[in-house]
Amino acid sequence: MRVIQFEPVSEDNMHVFVRMTRETLWQPVYPGDDAVVREWARWPLPIRKDTLLIRADGEPVGRVVAPQFDDYHVIRDLGLRADHDVAMLTARALLERAARQRARVVRAILHEPFWRAFRAIGLEEQKQRVSMQYDLNLSVPAPAAESPARTLERPDVAQVGVLMHSAYAGSVDDEGESVEQWIDHVRDVMGGQYGTFLDCCSFVTPTAAPFASGVLAIENARQSALIAQVVTRREQANRGLARRLLGYSLAALAAHGYRRCFLEVTLTNLNAMHLYHSLGFVSVGPRIVYAVRLLAPEP
Repeated sequence: MRVIQFEPVSEDNMHVFVRMTRETLWQPVYPGDDAVVREWARWPLPIRKDTLLIRADGEPVGRVVAPQFDDYHVIRDLGLRADHDVAMLTARALLERAARQRARVVRAILHEPFWRAFRAIGLEEQKQRVSMQYDLNLSVPAPAAESPARTLERPDVAQVGVLMHSAYAGSVDDEGESVEQWIDHVRDVMGGQYGTFLDCCSFVTPTAAPFASGVLAIENARQSALIAQVVTRREQANRGLARRLLGYSLAALAAHGYRRCFLEVTLTNLNAMHLYHSLGFVSVGPRIVYAVRLLAPEP
């Protein structure tokens, strides 16, 4: 049986990590080798130290990010060679690693080709998401009617965090985040942790807090953008606010030379799926499975 080993990524083996990212990790658009290095360098230390190369009998076969926060273990950004046995062995090895670190909960975010291996070791599916693409070369939504909207600014961080907490609470994507956690997330997005934040293509409405709806955009590759968040307060849903802001964002992206735009959406979020399809987004790539396994009862 082949032996799976995990090797922390460092400057010494960065060239191998870059190659494994390029060859095994599905992304809507590969951002380039230099961008992979820059992304790793700007991650917080707890994430960088648990970014791992995966080797089978010494041969590099993939990469993964597997940090632990207290007793909560996360497995994400997994890329592997197309080999069923390697996938099964890697899934078991990652679970054993989490157990050695005394994790109570293991949360995995996986592309669908790897889901069979993780389901076999006891993870339970929570939801599935899909990536969607909009081709800015083909068309841009017709200008919406004028509305009280403006681009995002750095001082908006706290109020956008409050908006996100309100929008996600009780939804299919609610994972129990506090207002403070959402504010931290917005700060990370606007601070460039996930890619260059595009304030010129990110909008909120109305122009003063409390905001009812917002769209946050980042650059994820050359001439390619990612809509990181589309949110509307639940009590103000179905009024066309998100559609209007998305139209503004797509038009701004096209005006700034972006050729394509991506986003992710949960398949059971039917209103969002309908909105994106009606705007012209199409599904691309494998589905993304969110799954969990409890390793120990809650204390």
